[in-house]
Amino acid sequence: MILIAYDGSKHGRLAIKVAAERFAGPATVLHVLSPAPRAPLATDALAGAMVDEKAFAEHERHLRSSAEGVAAEGARLARDAGLDAEPLVVEEASHRIWRAIVDVAEVLDAQMIVLGHRGGPALRTSLPGSVSRGVVAHSLRPVVVVPCAPEPRHYTSDAALKAFAAVAEHACRDHHDESARLAHQEAARRASANPRRGVPR
Repeated sequence: MILIAYDGSKHGRLAIKVAAERFAGPATVLHVLSPAPRAPLATDALAGAMVDEKAFAEHERHLRSSAEGVAAEGARLARDAGLDAEPLVVEEASHRIWRAIVDVAEVLDAQMIVLGHRGGPALRTSLPGSVSRGVVAHSLRPVVVVPCAPEPRHYTSDAALKAFAAVAEHACRDHHDESARLAHQEAARRASANPRRGVPR
């Protein structure tokens, strides 16, 4: 059985695709839910009312439902690619996603762990943090890290580029107007110094 870590990204989808192409047999598609730490209950300074406990429970249900949806999507993609896959969601409160992946692989006795990362010098993985490096460093089982081609860096959006173009055009026009104004001032100064040029003092 192979364990595929999946987070819903295109890097995770590529990892599933590669796993299906290179390996056979059953698979578990794992999504790690790492909820935010629960803040202590606060009180309203005026009314002294406790923060609604139901809001926390509803938020946790929403996170769990979303995580189960991601895992189910990954399992479906794996099955469509030819793997006998089942979804699995586990929670990792410490936010050490790599630890959850390594632990699940041990519990399930996985023959191999497959996961993706986006590649590039920053090594920002497809899962939060340096997950791929953590799994490789701590797993006692074979790990296949599927890299994606690094995406071109987009420092600005189309809207920002249009705004920059408008500013540049405005600055160019202002520069032209200022240059013309200075030229006219200089011509007037010279003409004032020499009345025979036809400009009265």
